Amino acid sequence: TLLLEPKQKKRLDEIMLQTQGPRAFLLADVADRLGLATAQRQTIEDAFDQLSEVWRRTNDISKYRDARTATYKKALDTLTDKQRSKWGEMLGAEVEFQVRTFGPAGLAQPR
Repeated sequence: TLLLEPKQKKRLDEIMLQTQGPRAFLLADVADRLGLATAQRQTIEDAFDQLSEVWRRTNDISKYRDARTATYKKALDTLTDKQRSKWGEMLGAEVEFQVRTFGPAGLAQPR
């Protein structure tokens, strides 16, 4: 027997993508569904590598947050209008998250 109906599975997938944000573009199945070109994939991967480097170099939450915001913007700016539309469809209706942080305070943020 199935645990989730197809509609429930689709919604779960949407929520999972929302929690991941543009970092989901690094997943092969997401990149494939969006139709990302090799150059787009490389640009996004490089941006997230640089974000990781900010944390390794500084260990400063404020600098990391600023870099994360810029990285998410850069990843989204990489998409064409058609891909942006598809991404919106993949996300579905927005969910408001209540996040309880752990580890370095403030890394997790509600949408």
